[in-house]
Amino acid sequence: MKIGACWAKRFFSSIQYNTGVLQRKLHAVPGEYGVILTYHRILPEKFVTRCIEAGMYVTPATFEAHVKYLKNNFDIIQIKGLQSKLANNYRDNQKSRPYCIITIDDGWADFYTYAYPILKRHKVPCVVFLPTSFIGSEKIFWTDQLARILSSMVLKNKPLPMEKSLAGKILALSGSLEHKLDRSISLLKSCHLDEIESVLEHLAGLVGSKGQLAKTKSFLTWDEVRTMTETDIISFGSHTVNHAILTNLNHKEIDFELHVSRDRLISEGVVDPSFVPFCYPNGNFNQDIVRRVRDAGYNLSVTTKFGWNVKGSDCFTLKRVNLHQDISSTVPLLLYRLLSCLH
Repeated sequence: MKIGACWAKRFFSSIQYNTGVLQRKLHAVPGEYGVILTYHRILPEKFVTRCIEAGMYVTPATFEAHVKYLKNNFDIIQIKGLQSKLANNYRDNQKSRPYCIITIDDGWADFYTYAYPILKRHKVPCVVFLPTSFIGSEKIFWTDQLARILSSMVLKNKPLPMEKSLAGKILALSGSLEHKLDRSISLLKSCHLDEIESVLEHLAGLVGSKGQLAKTKSFLTWDEVRTMTETDIISFGSHTVNHAILTNLNHKEIDFELHVSRDRLISEGVVDPSFVPFCYPNGNFNQDIVRRVRDAGYNLSVTTKFGWNVKGSDCFTLKRVNLHQDISSTVPLLLYRLLSCLH
C-alpha cells in the first residue's frame, strides 16, 4: 500500500473509532451477518525480511489485539458451525452479535510458535488450511524461492543476459526488490506449476544460486498439527496437496489435488471425516472446480472474494477479508477494513 493512502486510512479510521462512528456501525450489523478473516503468517518484525511480502504477515502483538477486540465484539465460531448460519431456515436472535471465523492459510511453522499460544490463551477458535505435501517437509513455496533468487540478483548486482522468455521478462524488471517480486509473481501465477519450476531453475542457474537455497523448516509438522487438534480450539482443512492454483490445472490434476489432500488429512487423524473444509489457493476457482470440490467430499470452501457472508450465501464460494500488517496494524484500522466491505 502506498504511504499516503496508508496514512490517510490510519487517520480517518482513528477519527471514526474515537468518535464512536465505527462502533455504532458495527452494533447495527444483524446477527445473521458474518465475516471470515484471512491471515497467513504471524511474525515478529525482527524476523520479517525483504523476501517476505508485506501482505503476508501480522505481528503477534497485532494478532493478539485483533483477537481481543473480536472476542469482545463478535461471536467467534468454529467453521463447522457456519453451515447452520448460512441455511435459509436460520433464525437470528435480534440481540445477537455478528459472527466471525478466523482462518489461517498455508500452515506456516510460525503459527504454532506465535499464533497458537494467543488463541489458546484467549480460548478463541480458528481453522488452518494445509497444503499437505508441505507439512512436515523442508519444501518452500515457489514464491519464496523466487524471492530468494531475486534477492540474490540484487545482492550480486551483476549484468545478466536478456531473453524473450518469462525468465527474460523477470530479469528485465527494474525497481526495488519488493516491486520486482510483486511483478514477477503476477507474471508467473497464470502458469502451470511445471512451467514455474522450470523458470525458477533457469533463473537460479543464471544468478549462480542453483542448489544453494538453504533448507529450513517453514511449515508445521504433522505432530504439531495433531497436538493442536487435541485442544478443540484449532481445526484444519485442505489447501490442496501442492498449493497449486486450480484454474491452471487439467481435470485429472484438479481431482488429484482435491482427493489426495483430503485423504491425507483424514489418514493423519487431524480432521473429522464428516466435515472437511477447503480453501482455494490464491482464491482461484470456476464453476467446474466448485463442482469438483463438492464431489470430492468437502463441506464448504472459502475464496479470496472480499466481503461478508449472509444467510443463503453459497457454502462453496464464501467471501473473506484478508488482513495483514500494513492495513490492519491497529484496532481502528481492523474495524475500518471490516466495515468497508459490508453491504
